[in-house]
Amino acid sequence: MQHMFLLIVLFVLTGCQSILDKGCDTLPTQERDQCYYNQAIEQSDAELCRGILTIAQREECFMYLAKETCNVVLCDHVKVLYKTSECQQQIVNSTHCGADEPAPKEEPNMMDEENNLPPADDIILPGASNNSDDPCSVLGGDQRDFCYQKAAIDAGDASLCEKVVGERYVESDVNMAKNKCYFILAISQCSPSICDKVKGEQSPFTAISCKQRISQECP
Repeated sequence: MQHMFLLIVLFVLTGCQSILDKGCDTLPTQERDQCYYNQAIEQSDAELCRGILTIAQREECFMYLAKETCNVVLCDHVKVLYKTSECQQQIVNSTHCGADEPAPKEEPNMMDEENNLPPADDIILPGASNNSDDPCSVLGGDQRDFCYQKAAIDAGDASLCEKVVGERYVESDVNMAKNKCYFILAISQCSPSICDKVKGEQSPFTAISCKQRISQECP
């Protein structure tokens, strides 16, 4: 009798989970991704992050749960918008995860940093303009390029990558800064057509490697 009761409970629970997941699958892509994201966060279940199709939101899901559950293994799923090492370091430094005190923060690498831009109202750098309709324009140099790159990824708008100047590459045949913008955007959108905007054959950002990453990362 007890065995039968356990089987019934298991059936009900698995049935509810199936209905829950099916409910997400029937939604349009953006709402579907948000549905899986919300479930993953609410249930603290990283497996549900796998159901998110948009790479940017999927990585945010894994990144959040990695820090929330102090599980460095989840950092292995963070590869495009964030760095695995950055995810792991945040867990190591977190007092929530048992660190006595945060370790000294390393100086950001301007070539790699994409998510720690200073507020637009707080800084105006050489070569910048002051346009309230375009917050990135008040920045200059690499920071302006990172700003447009992040804006392009957030909006899913390839035209914003055109605003990436890449001043350090003006004398080069290949604009690595602009290529990087298109490369990351293409992967985050699972769009091989955006890969065609990556010019030149200079690694690591090439049209071929871009399409290869999409074939590996996108469902």
